[in-house]
This record gives sequence, structure tokens and C-alpha cells, in this order.
Amino acid sequence: HLLLLWTLMVSANRLQVLCCTATTPVKWTTYALIEAEELGITSANVEQMKQSDNPTIRRFLGVEGALGEGLGLTNDFTVRIIKHVGNYGEIYEPNLGEKSQFKLPRGQNDLWTRGGQAYYFGQFYCDGNCIGSCERPGRRCI
Repeated sequence: HLLLLWTLMVSANRLQVLCCTATTPVKWTTYALIEAEELGITSANVEQMKQSDNPTIRRFLGVEGALGEGLGLTNDFTVRIIKHVGNYGEIYEPNLGEKSQFKLPRGQNDLWTRGGQAYYFGQFYCDGNCIGSCERPGRRCI
């Protein structure tokens, strides 16, 4: 269940433990949620974003390339996830954030670009070429 995934992810900020021990689809779901928020992709705009001219967004959403196939998933796996549950922030806010009964600030669970520690520390790969966040300033392919 996604709430269990989210609880593991935010508890004591142990994202690395989750990613190292989880199965591949769980890892890629976690990565996709974080990357979607960073790219500005939400459940409300995911269909519109598929029309983007940005090659990073197009590959991430499975419009171009074979990202999903390379991971053993469908090419539109990120679109399907985002449509159903939203991005990282869209999950956090109603379940733990200001829109929830807990009213917890994002703090360390915010994106690294806003001072938090939510960071997709890998890269999306497709056909051996690094794609995704490494194409933006401050990120590099590893």
C-alpha cells in the first residue's frame, strides 16, 4: 500500500534504507514520485505535461524512449502512478502535511531544492543513456 511506502519513506528520513531494501518496482515508484514533484508534474497536469517539448519530461512520462521497458514496467508507469496518487508532495500534504490532521511541515521531507532531503539520488536510464534530473544544474550522472 502506498501509505505504508510513504510512512517508511518519511520516518526518520530513511529513504536510503527503503531504496536499498525495497523491490525494484517500489524503488522506481519512490523515485518517480520525487522526480515528478521536482519536474512540476502533478495529478492535475500529467496529461498536459505529456505534450511538453522538454525531452526530460517526455522520457520520464514514457512519451519517448523505453524507460519503463528497461525497468521491466510499462513505458507509461510514471503517468499511471501520478494520475492515481499524485507526486511526492501531493501524497504528503493530505496525509501528513498542513491539509491533514497532523499538520506536519515538510521540513526534511521536502525536496532537496527547497532545503529538505527528498532527493532522487539515482538517475533514470533508458537505452544506456542517462536522462532525467542529471540534465539540470547541480546534478550529475553517476
